[in-house]
Amino acid sequence: MEEISEGEIEGLNREAELYRNKRDELNSKVKELIVKRNELERTLKQKISDAVSHKNKRDKLNNSIKEVKIEKDELLESVRDLSKEIMKIKKEILPTNNMTIGSLKKKLNRLEFKQMTNVLTPQQEREIIEEMARLNKEIMMREDLLAQNSVILDKNGEIKKLKQQLKELSNRIKGISQEAQVEHEAMTSIFKEVDETRASLEGTRNEISKTREEADKAHEEHIRLVEKINELQGRIKETQKTRKKIMEEKSREEIAKEADEIFARFQRGEKLSTEDLIVLQKAGIL
Repeated sequence: MEEISEGEIEGLNREAELYRNKRDELNSKVKELIVKRNELERTLKQKISDAVSHKNKRDKLNNSIKEVKIEKDELLESVRDLSKEIMKIKKEILPTNNMTIGSLKKKLNRLEFKQMTNVLTPQQEREIIEEMARLNKEIMMREDLLAQNSVILDKNGEIKKLKQQLKELSNRIKGISQEAQVEHEAMTSIFKEVDETRASLEGTRNEISKTREEADKAHEEHIRLVEKINELQGRIKETQKTRKKIMEEKSREEIAKEADEIFARFQRGEKLSTEDLIVLQKAGIL
């Protein structure tokens, strides 16, 4: 039978202990990684919730902008309608020479510029001055007509109020747009953090899987060594049992031989000692 040394078993015990310690360390690492994974999952869930909240706020603000723009467009349409009505009234009350007050003023400005920048003969200068006087008179007459028309005054007053409202709406749109931009930037920033957290979470999950595989391998190797140690110890016990049996058989043969010698002495009449009597008893002679 193959001899098995105690040193061999001690070596296997040390190796099994190393794999057990490695397995326990890896399992501890798995527990730490699971804590990290759970925290990342909570963080990811919260960040997604925060990003969605900012998105909803942004969308709500953008919808408000659309509503305000609709209101603004309606006011602009009202201003255009009032302006058309005023133009219609002006055509009815002003001379029909296809010249508006604005056109008359432009013509007057051109004449004034010509008078100041050109070298004119006395006749030319007199004609320009007369034309300028006529234009001034016509402009003043038209402005007086318009200023005295209560309908135009009322509609201009309405336009002024509408333009003030349009200004307020424009400021409101600007303010809401700025708020929406803040929410959009916050949402974009958090979604970037979501991507980073999700990548970290995926990495942690992969690390957990890999560490578990390593722990399982270490555990399997530990079990294999323990089973081998148990097998060797069983073989040692079997060997010891066999040796004990052999020794017992050998001892019985020696006792029988010694008992025969003592019995022969007894037959020769020699005196036996207490030890001799015990040996005879063990051999079954007495």
